Amino acid sequence: AVRSSAPDNGVNYVNVVADKDGILHVAWSEFKLPDGWPPIGVFVSNSTDHGLSWSSPRKLAGDGYDQVKLAVNQVGEVYAFWNGMIGVGGRYISASLDRGQSWSEPYAVVPPGIGGTSGYPHVVFDSLNIGHMITSVDWQGGIQYLQQDSTSWFPGIEISSAIDYASYAIG
Repeated sequence: AVRSSAPDNGVNYVNVVADKDGILHVAWSEFKLPDGWPPIGVFVSNSTDHGLSWSSPRKLAGDGYDQVKLAVNQVGEVYAFWNGMIGVGGRYISASLDRGQSWSEPYAVVPPGIGGTSGYPHVVFDSLNIGHMITSVDWQGGIQYLQQDSTSWFPGIEISSAIDYASYAIG
């Protein structure tokens, strides 16, 4: 079974994908107990035997990062996407091109300081192997669309802007 990286850590934001070869990949965020906040990292593990055994947890990001989501493209490359909490911000990506054995250095597709823990980044790959990401960029409702080509992610396009609460009357 997959376990947290330390006995006094709690696990949340867990998700799993299977690649084209049937290898299972799981990702999660960890939090120090008993408080459960702030996040202390983003982790991944994989299983090559249908979940009977799992690799040791690998830390992709440290303190202040959470809400990790996995996606697999058409050729079997595995991608992890996660958020920086408020005060850290950003949306980050790491890729495994070798079935989860190693992972690339994380890079920011939404710059640090923008966004926070405001919902998973959601990613799909189309039949042409192009990545498409939808992510919130702030807790007030700003949503961005990002697209990947063969080498990088393009800057985000605003789908909806943040809510201007000052324009709403209270009462």
